[in-house]
Formats: sequence, structure tokens, C-alpha cells
Amino acid sequence: MTSTDEDDFVRYFPELAYLIFEQQFSRFINSPQNTNATSFDVDKKITLAWESLRLRYRTADAASLKFKSLWIEHGNEAKDFNLYLQEREFYSFLCNTLACVETGCYALYVLASKFDKKLLGNKPTSNLRQISIVNCKKRLAIVGTPAHLEKYFAKLLMDETFKELSELREISSHRVVMSRAANGGADAPNKTELDLPDTRIPLDEEFTEVRQLWLSRVVFAIIGQADLILGAAGVPY
Repeated sequence: MTSTDEDDFVRYFPELAYLIFEQQFSRFINSPQNTNATSFDVDKKITLAWESLRLRYRTADAASLKFKSLWIEHGNEAKDFNLYLQEREFYSFLCNTLACVETGCYALYVLASKFDKKLLGNKPTSNLRQISIVNCKKRLAIVGTPAHLEKYFAKLLMDETFKELSELREISSHRVVMSRAANGGADAPNKTELDLPDTRIPLDEEFTEVRQLWLSRVVFAIIGQADLILGAAGVPY
């Protein structure tokens, strides 16, 4: 793993906690204590997933900032090229926000598998392709450890923001560009909402910003889960 430069700042990202775990894991995989590793390939996949978590976070944040700027400038009146720019950054934000969460959960599950080979079975490298948050939760329920990770995945899957973003990504990826409904009144004449099949979601310049803050909390929680996994295995700081 390689850390970023000191001036490589990413908004709201739990940088210190990330770097502490990054260094702890790097020391562990290069130490004599790493004798029960499933394989070098698994170590490499954990490392790459951990690096990808930060990359996806940063990409989501860049899209958030661009969407906010475009919305402030054009609002729901964007046409043609400016509408394309808004939709591009909105879609990029959705995909990278969820990719960040899913990458983090992937890294947690594979990390846990280093200390309990039952999590990946007899074909660890091929079984990595089947990893999703839902599948991980099911497998953890069967194996029984680590219990805290199963509980965290269950909580995440029920999180309202996670479910909302998942639905928005699904619609954007596989169906249509979401329609926008102007729904302003005397108190909010410029109010705009995303018109979904079963609900409407307010859309404004703070839409991505609020969810970027949510993502920062999720990343911090993922790092906390990783700390618990290493701590239970007796890996020193």
C-alpha cells in the first residue's frame, strides 16, 4: 500500500484512521505472524480493495462538487450540454459512492477470511468473484464468525440512505434518466424532486453533499470493523 502526499486532501475522509490501519495491515502481511494467510493473491486483493476504497471515495467527492456547482449555476433549467453535465456528475456520484461502500465491505470480508478459511471455502480466489454484501452476510450467518461483521452488514443493508442510493443507481443504470418534477410552492418556488415510481426525493445543490457526509461516516465505520478483525486476531498496532 502507498499513502498519499500530505497535501493530498480529500473532504471529510477519515484520513488518520485510514492511514493507521493501512500501516498496521502492511506490517502484518510482511511479518512472521502472517503464517495462516490463505494465499498471496488474497493479500494482494485486500490491499488493492483498500486502495480502491479511497479512490472511489475521492471520485465520488469530485462528482459531488461538480454537481453542486452545476446545480447552483443552472438548477432544474439546465438544457442540452449543461443537462448532460449534470446527469454525468450525478450518475458518477451514485456509482462511485456505492462502489466505495461495496469495495470496503469486500475488503472486510476477505480480510476476515484470512483468519477463518471457511469464509471463502476451498477455492478462495475463484470464490472472491461471488462476494457481495448480501452474499457476505449470508455466509457469515452460516459460519458464525466474526459476528460483529454480520451485524454490521445487516445494519448497512437496512440503512435508508444505502437503499435510496442503490435504487437510484439501479434506475439510472438499467432503465431511464430519472424525471425531475418541479414541485415548488410559495415557500419553495424552485423546489425540484426526482420522480421515482413509489416516491419523490428532493433534488438540490445539497443532494450529493449530504450523501458525501454519509459516505464519510460509512468509511469510518468500515475502518472500525477492520480494526476489530485485526484486534481479534491479535495483530498489534
